[in-house]
Amino acid sequence: MPLLLEKQPAKVKKEKTDKAGHKGKRASSKKQDIIPKNIMDSIPYYMVYDNGIIETTPGVFTKSYMLPEINFRLAKNESQDAIARMYGEFLGVFEPEIQIEVTVYNRSISMEEFMQEILLEMQADGLDSYREEYNDMLLEKMLGAKNNLIAKKYLTISAPADDIRDAIAVFSQIDATVAERLAHLVNRDVTPMDTISRLNLLSEIYNQDPSPIYKKQMIQGHEVESFSLENCARQGITTKEVIAPSVMNFTKPEIVLGESVAKSYYVANYPTWLKASVLSDFEILPANFLLSIHFNSIAKDDSAKMLKEKSMAIRGIIYKRQKDSLKHGVLPDAIQSPEIDEAKREVDNLRSDVSKEDERIFTVTTILTLFADDKDNLKKIEKQAIRIANQNLMTIRPLSGTQQEPGFNSSLPLAVCQLQIDRMMQTDSVSALLPFNMKEIRQPGGRYYGLNAVSKNMILYDRATGPNPAAIILGVPGAGKSFSAKREMINVLLSTPDVIYCIDPQGEYNPIVNTMGGICQQFAEGADFYINPLDINLNTGFEGKSPLTVKTDYVMGLCNIIVGGQQGLSPIEKTVITRACKYVYEDFIKYLERTGKDYDYEKNPTLRDLYEELLHMPEPEAQTIALSMERFVDGTYALFAHHTNVNIDNRFINYDLRNVGTGLEELGLYTAFGYVYNRMMVNATLGIRTWLYIDEFYVLMNNQTSATYISDIWKQARKWNGYPTAITQNIEDMLRSNEARTVINNSYFKILLGQSDINRRELSKLLNISPMEQKYISRAKPGMGLLQIGEDFVPFDDNFPRNTMLYKIMSTNPNEDLSNIS
Repeated sequence: MPLLLEKQPAKVKKEKTDKAGHKGKRASSKKQDIIPKNIMDSIPYYMVYDNGIIETTPGVFTKSYMLPEINFRLAKNESQDAIARMYGEFLGVFEPEIQIEVTVYNRSISMEEFMQEILLEMQADGLDSYREEYNDMLLEKMLGAKNNLIAKKYLTISAPADDIRDAIAVFSQIDATVAERLAHLVNRDVTPMDTISRLNLLSEIYNQDPSPIYKKQMIQGHEVESFSLENCARQGITTKEVIAPSVMNFTKPEIVLGESVAKSYYVANYPTWLKASVLSDFEILPANFLLSIHFNSIAKDDSAKMLKEKSMAIRGIIYKRQKDSLKHGVLPDAIQSPEIDEAKREVDNLRSDVSKEDERIFTVTTILTLFADDKDNLKKIEKQAIRIANQNLMTIRPLSGTQQEPGFNSSLPLAVCQLQIDRMMQTDSVSALLPFNMKEIRQPGGRYYGLNAVSKNMILYDRATGPNPAAIILGVPGAGKSFSAKREMINVLLSTPDVIYCIDPQGEYNPIVNTMGGICQQFAEGADFYINPLDINLNTGFEGKSPLTVKTDYVMGLCNIIVGGQQGLSPIEKTVITRACKYVYEDFIKYLERTGKDYDYEKNPTLRDLYEELLHMPEPEAQTIALSMERFVDGTYALFAHHTNVNIDNRFINYDLRNVGTGLEELGLYTAFGYVYNRMMVNATLGIRTWLYIDEFYVLMNNQTSATYISDIWKQARKWNGYPTAITQNIEDMLRSNEARTVINNSYFKILLGQSDINRRELSKLLNISPMEQKYISRAKPGMGLLQIGEDFVPFDDNFPRNTMLYKIMSTNPNEDLSNIS
């Protein structure tokens, strides 16, 4: 039972409520029995509860839900039809006493605010010239499309109830219906908005200011909240006084809301056929607006009766006209009215449709409220809105002066319809009035990942916001994989203090690393740079596994690479390695625990220590593994048998494996991965985020044991403040491995570039990519493809300006002449 934390001041007269009138009627809220005396009186709700429920008039309760966006425009015709059908069925599932409102709230943000959010700050660190280039690119992309407009969609449901306890019971069933029905439609959970979110939205609309009413911060050691229902009660004020604008005037031709003006319009006429994108067409308006549609289903018996009465009324008009024409000597056919004929046909069609089992009749009211800074801008926006309506063969008209207030109230996401301007429609027609358009990704503080290939809006995403920050970049050679990785690296380097490590089999990341002040470390014969694959860190335990167990799993993969073979190690071989690791690490771990260290590179056991331990074991399998390991301990392949001798204090390091030597590529990749993983642990203890990029990732998936280890680590990246990114072209090999599929599925963020036909088909099965979405990865130009963020797919185009130094250091296209860029 929620606390009743808000009461109306005594001076506000309570509205009279006819309880019986809540059943099957469009509510007493249409009758303006009370003339508002002040701003608070004009805000159309009665009581606010702490569970997201707002009582709009006594006995009428509402809840709101934010509707997730879906890629409706990207869906093929059959899928669009299916979405529209499910939407119509959802609207028709509620009883007649339930009122439904769908609202599109389009709001703009100032370009200054937008630029402040995404442009990189200068830091006087020798890299500002690159920040300026990057900012120039962002500004160029920003000026296209409608990057300063955001469209949010809301569902608000109103239901009668005897009291708040009854309302809670009613909405528990409604919540379940919304969750079940819309989950199939939008492919995600749809949950009710809480009270603070609903009041924030209303405050933003009334004040045309996105600043939330609720903020929380620490002040002198105290956690202070800017708003709470309890605090309102203590102050003796209502939430209306918190969300109300300084001025609200409905006596002028335009509504005055604080420093803004507004005007409400209604849809006077709909065409005989509606396209499903009619609502989203209004989203191109360069202005703030509310577009709300009220749906009220009519019981079948009432529908039949109402239509019969309308049919009889129309026939009565026709009969009267014919009778009057004969009196004046005019033949009846000569005074035919196209409007009356059309009305008659429409009613007859509705009477026929309502007899079908799956057809419902609805009354529909559509209200548009435009907001502007002044009257002149309002007139300009009005002309554009009328033009969009005309393109859809719809007629919109401004409400009369006395109707502006109820019209404005009816456009608010409160499911309060105070107008008696409605139109009867059947399920097929209301199905077209769906709010879905195009999935946009624009997160506050997000990084730039190109333009939405359809809307041309910027894609801004922060990988930290996902349940797993891991990523994967997939594409055929030449599709732009390394370019995508480098563009993200540059953004991270120029905007954060984070650390970046690259594992680079071909040495292609050296130019960008050198240019950005990083360090390239080469794995090569004769080099004085060594990494010990047996390094252990006592912070590396996870999922109940001890650090020794985790390290033993890693050594299993190492031995699997050394021994060779695709089948993995035998059970006996695994037992032998486990025992050898126990003996090799036993004294060293005691030393670390005794000294309080997490690691010690100088005293850590090496591959030679493991080799010698295996030699002393009696099992033939131990001897076989030792024999296979011998060439990596002595001679030219002994690159990984030394103590780690590097601990470079640099935030951008590339591990170049290009010259590691024939037969050492896989071992080099695996060793570098293990080392960087250990560095990620160290960085995490220091509060540093680590970005890890692994090119030719498929090589690490070539054997079962190492693939299992890496797929386990991939799931644990968030724990260590890590952002791993796999880059690969050999998708066929990846898709044949269950562990590789696990890595793909556990990468919440995916960049899918151009694919071969077979890869496209296999990826589409694995990731559930629709045929319309597949065209963006089928023979796509470099830098174009699909971003997958969780369940969402967004087509993107990352066309970076070619006349820049940044492009020169990122491009690996051998056919481009970039010598003129300096």
